[in-house]
Amino acid sequence: MSKGNKILIVDDDVLFRDSLCDILTINGYIPIVVSTGRGAIKQLNAEFYGVALVDLELEDMTGLDLIRKIKERPTVIECILITGYASQKSAVDAVNIGAYGYVTKPYDIEQLILMIQRAIEKQESEEKYKAISNSANDAIIMSDGSSKILYWNKAAERIFGYPEEEILGRTLQETVIPVTYHEDYSKGIDRLKGTNRGTAIGRTLEFTAIRKGGIEFPIELSLSTVLLRGEWHALAIIRDISDRKEMEKKLRESHKMSSLGELTASVFHEILNPVNIISSHIQLLLMEAGKDSKAEADLKSIQEEIQRIIKITDGLLRFSRNEELEVQEVDVNNILERTISIIEPEMKLDKIDIVRKFEFALPTITVSGDELRQVFLNLITNARDSMPNGGILTVKTRKVQLAECVTCRQRAQRIEIKGDCLEISFSDSGCGIEKDDLNRIFDTFFTTKKEGRGTGLGLSISYKIIENLKGTIGVDSEVGKGTTFVINLPVAFSSFNNKNDIK
Repeated sequence: MSKGNKILIVDDDVLFRDSLCDILTINGYIPIVVSTGRGAIKQLNAEFYGVALVDLELEDMTGLDLIRKIKERPTVIECILITGYASQKSAVDAVNIGAYGYVTKPYDIEQLILMIQRAIEKQESEEKYKAISNSANDAIIMSDGSSKILYWNKAAERIFGYPEEEILGRTLQETVIPVTYHEDYSKGIDRLKGTNRGTAIGRTLEFTAIRKGGIEFPIELSLSTVLLRGEWHALAIIRDISDRKEMEKKLRESHKMSSLGELTASVFHEILNPVNIISSHIQLLLMEAGKDSKAEADLKSIQEEIQRIIKITDGLLRFSRNEELEVQEVDVNNILERTISIIEPEMKLDKIDIVRKFEFALPTITVSGDELRQVFLNLITNARDSMPNGGILTVKTRKVQLAECVTCRQRAQRIEIKGDCLEISFSDSGCGIEKDDLNRIFDTFFTTKKEGRGTGLGLSISYKIIENLKGTIGVDSEVGKGTTFVINLPVAFSSFNNKNDIK
C-alpha cells in the first residue's frame, strides 16, 4: 500500500472522527486521529501522510493557522479544510494559503473520497517533480511576483550555499542578485506581473550572481513563467559556468601566448645583437680601467645588468613557450633587498620612500631567483608609476600557515597550498586601480598606463612565474588610496636562513 494512503484527521469532535475513520477505512485508507493542532504537528514530524483533513475550529488554534504551519514544512502534504456552510470565506482563505480544497459539513462521501484521491495524486506528482529537480545539476528556483523564493532545489543549495530552510520566503534581491542588476530586475518583474512577458523570457543569458558570503560568480540563466493560483511566477534554471569561463580564459591566453611566442622568437635575435655589442665594449673598457677603481666597479655593474637583460629575455621566451623554470633554494629577504637597492635611488628622486618590514629568519624556499627578482622588480616599478607625486611603498615578508585552498579572485585561480608559506606583499599609497580593471590586470597585453609607458606584459609574466612556482598572486586596490599585491609561495625546505636558530 502506498504511504500516501495514510490520512491524518485533525478534529476534536469524537463522533465525527469515528464516522470519518469508518468511511476512510472502507475506501482503503489508513486514518490516524488527533484532536489538536500541536498534536497534528507532532504526528507529521513522526510519520508521512498523504493528506491532512483539518477542522476549521480546534482547541489550541484555528484550522487556517494549522494549514499555514503545515505549508511552511519542507515535506509535501496536501491539506483539505472541513468547514460548515457558514464558513465559505474561511474555505476560500484556506485555498489561498495553500490548501488543496475544502468540504462542508454535512459532506458528500463520494465528493470527499474523490477530493482525497486527487490530492494524493497531486502530492505524488509534486514528489516526483521534486525528486527529478533535486537530481538535476542545475539550480531550479521559483519566485512569486514579489521576488520571494518559493522553491529551491538541491543544486541551488550547492551552487549558492543557502540551505532550503534558510532561503525560502526571502527575496532574490537580498540573496543572489547583485546590486548592479536590482533596477533592471525590478523592471522585468513589473513587466512580468502585468503582461507575462519580458526580454529574458524564453532566452538563455549570462549574468553574474552572488553566493552566500558575497562572492560573485558567472551563471547561465534560462527563465520561464508559470501560472499558479492566478498569479504569474518566475521559474529560473541556473547553471554555474565558472569552470567554463575559466576554460575560455585559458583558451584566450593560449592564443595570446601563441602570438607572444611568435613575436618573441622574431625579436629575440635582434635584441641580443646590440646587447652583445654593448657587452663587448664593456669588456674592452674593463681592460683599460684601473684595478679597484670606480670606473671598474661601474662597468662591472653594467655587465651584471647585461646578464640580467639576457636572462629576462630568455625568461620571456620560456614564458611564451610554457617551459619549466630552473629553481634553487633561495633567501627571499636577500633577493628583495638586492632588487630594492637597484631601484631605490631612482625612487628617492621621485620622493618615494620604501619601508621594509621583513620577518627575521624566514625559511628558504625553492624557486628561480632570477625570475622571482623579475616579479619583484615588476611590482616595485608598477608601484612607482602609480605614485607620480611621491608616496610610500611598504614591502613586507612573513611566514604564514595556510590550511585551505588559496583563491586569487582576479583570475579565478584555485591552487591548494597547505602548510608553511611565505607571504610577500607590496603596498603603495598610489592612485589605485579601477574596480572594472581589477579582473583584467593579469591579462596579457592589458595595461592602464599611457601609451609608451607600459607593454601589458609585466603582470602577466609575473603571474605566470608565480603560477609555475605553485604559488598565488592577488591584488586588492581602492582608487585614491593605493594598491596591495600579495604573493604566497609554498615552503619547500624547513631549513632556516639563520642556522643558529636551529636547536
